[in-house]
Amino acid sequence: MHPKPLTPGRKFHLKHTTTLCRAVVTALENRVNFADLDLEPDPPAHLGLNDIGRVRLKTTRPLVFDSYRSNRLTGSFILIEEGSNHTVAAGLLEPPRELYKPEFEDFAI
Repeated sequence: MHPKPLTPGRKFHLKHTTTLCRAVVTALENRVNFADLDLEPDPPAHLGLNDIGRVRLKTTRPLVFDSYRSNRLTGSFILIEEGSNHTVAAGLLEPPRELYKPEFEDFAI
């Protein structure tokens, strides 16, 4: 059991395929309510052990990926705690909801 919940502002190493970069959690969008398997309407303050939710991340470098539905190898990642090297989360990547042209400053943490 990991003692710290996933909260906005926490920094991690993100491992995607053979790429390792730094990432910060910028927002928690929602969490799955296990009673009815529906998304909770309000953004949660944190995600605890075994919680499932939608999270926004900002990385230090661009990631080239497929959606998890298309290719589970290039559509998944793990988050690794910086100090202890413990894996604290696994994630599935979705295609972007809006078109976005990254700028150089977007990848600086």
